Amino acid sequence: MKVCEAKTVRIKAFLKGEDGAVTVDWVVLAAAVVLLSVPMMVMMTESTETAASGVAADTVAAVEEALQD
Repeated sequence: MKVCEAKTVRIKAFLKGEDGAVTVDWVVLAAAVVLLSVPMMVMMTESTETAASGVAADTVAAVEEALQD
């Protein structure tokens, strides 16, 4: 019975202990930042591609116009 009681005491002490809690907080925080960054990167990529396509079309039109003159 003493072994069971000793294990119970150790488990309770482990659950009450806060060692390593800061590390867990930082891991969770870092994971949240990464997961929230992915949708932002997708949105920025789509917007950048749209803007780049517009600039490319304007540049081609300007070059063609300049070559016709």
